[in-house]
Amino acid sequence: MKNLFFVLLMTITFFACTQTPKSGEADSAQSAFDTTANTQAVETAVRSFFNWYDAFMRTEAFGSDKFNFIDNTGEHLKIKPAELDAFLNEFLKSGAVGKAFIEKEKALYAECEKLWANEPIDEVPSCIDHDRYFCAQDDLTEFYKKAKIKVAFDSDQTATATVMLDFGDGPTSDRIIKVAKESDKWLVADVNCELSE
Repeated sequence: MKNLFFVLLMTITFFACTQTPKSGEADSAQSAFDTTANTQAVETAVRSFFNWYDAFMRTEAFGSDKFNFIDNTGEHLKIKPAELDAFLNEFLKSGAVGKAFIEKEKALYAECEKLWANEPIDEVPSCIDHDRYFCAQDDLTEFYKKAKIKVAFDSDQTATATVMLDFGDGPTSDRIIKVAKESDKWLVADVNCELSE
């Protein structure tokens, strides 16, 4: 009986030892993706972007020649690269956007310039007939401040934030904002706004 008890005790001890986590497993379990904290960080990134942009667009510098990146002196509108870089650098300095945002904006304005090449200069141009970031012709700042934000993670490095604007007259109007982690911080990567044709 003692032998049976000893064998049973050894078997249990053997299996218990094989169940201990391997080196690094416990650490990775502890550093698992924290959905709640990351959701809050993404929401903060989106709100920070719109709060910063609202303040920036109300500055005297916003409308100055320094940031006037559209050349309207020829037959068609064109981009002034140095001024566009200066304008986008203000976004980068805000700490609300990352390099992905800057690259998307440059690509977007390059596409706009292609459209402008086929548009008379005296007509309302594509791309800039509304506020690009609030995606409206009216001041919607207060709606953005009150908007609910729904976050869906595409990966542990990228997320899609849906800004649900409630104008009080029906269903919400949803804006899709892409957010990405750069240097361990959530930053706005793309502000999606349909362009007028």
